[in-house]
Parts: sequence; C-alpha cells; structure tokens
Amino acid sequence: MPVNATPFLWGRPGHSRIIRTMRPGRQLFSLLAWLFLTACTPALDWREVRPPGGGFVVLLPQKPAQSERRLVTPAGPVLMRMYSVRVGEHVLAAGFADFPAALEAPLQDALRDALLANINGQVINEREITAAGMRGREFSAKGTLGRGADAQTGLLQARLLVRGQRYFQLVSLGAPGSLQQADIEFFLSSLKLD
Repeated sequence: MPVNATPFLWGRPGHSRIIRTMRPGRQLFSLLAWLFLTACTPALDWREVRPPGGGFVVLLPQKPAQSERRLVTPAGPVLMRMYSVRVGEHVLAAGFADFPAALEAPLQDALRDALLANINGQVINEREITAAGMRGREFSAKGTLGRGADAQTGLLQARLLVRGQRYFQLVSLGAPGSLQQADIEFFLSSLKLD
C-alpha cells in the first residue's frame, strides 16, 4: 500500500476488508461529491411528469394532483391546467395555458400580479430569464399564507415562461425554510420542452 494512502473499508464491524485504496485527495473529492449529491432532501422521490397536451416535462417529488381553473385575463378568459404536490407545508406547482395571441410584457405583468395578489405579496427580486429556449421572468416575493390567526409569512418563488401563445408557470410556495432551497431550485429549473 502506498505510504500516503489510507484504506477504504467495507463490510460489517469485525468483518471489514480492504477493497481498494483511496488517496487523501480522492477522499476529499468523494466526500464533496457525496455532500453535493445529498444536498436535496433525501426523502423526495423526484419523477418526470408529462402533462397530457402540455408539450413539456417537469420534475416533481411525487405524483401530482391535477386541477383546471378559468383565468380572467386582459387577453380574455383562458383555461389554466395545474399539476401540484404538497411536501409537508410547501407546495410545488407547474401549469400551462394557451392564450388567443402571443403574450406581451403587459400581460406577463398581469399574470405575475395575479400570483402576488393570492398572497398579498411584494416582489423581493425579479429578473428576465431564458430557460428551455423560452423567454420569461423569475421572481421571489414575500406575502401571507393563510388568513386570520393562522396567517404566517410565506415565500413565493416562480418562473413564468412564454413560447408563442403558450404560457408556462412554475411556482414554489411555503413558509421560509419549509423546503430546502436546493430542492426549490431543482424544481424551478427542471422544465424542458417535449
């Protein structure tokens, strides 16, 4: 065995055997890789979700509930299809809607403002993005979850993306710290076009 190497042990206590040797640099690399791979919550079982007629795939940590809702927008009424999961007290949701015409900036502002109104929220930060070959915006907002005595501070993180007349919405909503930020980022960046 090389002088600067330490054995990598495998097996039950009292029955360990050396299966290979790892140099200290590789030990550090292995430890860092393990820490990176376990950064997401280990209890989450991420899976691909392909909504029928959606033309996209997104990763969610369990089988989603499906819902539809009519939205009244400045462009007229549209049907929004949503696929959502609850992780503890946190909600992750992906949805899409088809508009009668291409979505311009004022309509995107109205869609963002409708999300903010749901939590009486204020934008913390916002930026224009390109994701999965689509233009859009990403924003975070603080607001209120629940009503009355049960109300608590909530954090909304969302990506609103546009491709022609189709609108995509990815939303993370929950109390600050109710889901690891690595999991939220993983979800928000998971949308791909089919």
